[in-house]
Amino acid sequence: MPFEKGTLIVTHPGDPKYEASRQKGFRFRWLVAGDYELRDRMLAPVRHSQWRDYYPANQKNLPIQLAKIKEGDEKALLAFARKYGSLGFTGVLPFVVASIHTKRLLPSDRKSIEKLKRECCLPDIELWKSWIASGGDGDPLPWIWAHVRTIRLCIELGLYIKDEDEEGLTSFLRKSQWRDSRRSPELVTAVDVAFQHSVTLCTWSQPKDWTVLEFGKYLRRELINKNIQGIRIALEPEGNRERSYFEYRSLIEVAYWHLHNLAIDGMLKRCKREGCGGFFVQEHRGTDYCPEPKTPQKESRCAVLDRSKRNMKKYREKKRRERKPKR
Repeated sequence: MPFEKGTLIVTHPGDPKYEASRQKGFRFRWLVAGDYELRDRMLAPVRHSQWRDYYPANQKNLPIQLAKIKEGDEKALLAFARKYGSLGFTGVLPFVVASIHTKRLLPSDRKSIEKLKRECCLPDIELWKSWIASGGDGDPLPWIWAHVRTIRLCIELGLYIKDEDEEGLTSFLRKSQWRDSRRSPELVTAVDVAFQHSVTLCTWSQPKDWTVLEFGKYLRRELINKNIQGIRIALEPEGNRERSYFEYRSLIEVAYWHLHNLAIDGMLKRCKREGCGGFFVQEHRGTDYCPEPKTPQKESRCAVLDRSKRNMKKYREKKRRERKPKR
């Protein structure tokens, strides 16, 4: 099965990382360029750079790392791309749009660009011209930021659902209501989200017979399911036998696939340290603090700060008791 450079490649058995990915149902690697750059509101690989590859199915922290990027933080986005690669905008485009791209369009082909604009819900014609000029290798920044928001929303919903925090979830969803309906008892959520290739403003109303936790679970299902529907199962040869594997078209689909698994096994965790607000994949049940990003085996910085704060509180209480006059 041929793949274009910069997208997917097949590997051979024997590699331990391949075996780990195969156990999860994936046998394809994702290519990462030697470097990436931002030009004309596009994230694109630097031309003529060397490529490497890895197995994204083994990277359960992939959606976490993406959600931690603050919208507009181009430096953090480039750091993510240099580690994990582009998100694969071209891979999630509808077939009719992808077929337009294969005709080697020029930015001056206004008729075809208008068709791209209609099909993909990205209304900016100049953005499509930039995408065409990149040779179809670029990811539009508005599309990237929309997926960052959507993944972060899925994670926040999951954390409130896991903790069964109805009050916190209600407050969180109220923040995304229309301004004129925030005092209404009806919960109507309006969010600018990404569904595969498109970016759109979606509104959802909580049914009267649903609890807020049921509504939150519904929202999470909708966001994840619509973004993994491009992953398909297919028969692939393996020696003299045939085996079924998952096939994906873009990295962003694998990120949502990881979110799907985290929703099932409940391994998402919010950091216990007050004021941190971070979230992580809980590798061990007893882990309550953000792991160190570069050296996970070391004690968490958040754990150290939280312990220091508790010890300081105990010390001050002790001093206060000692200063209290005896009767």
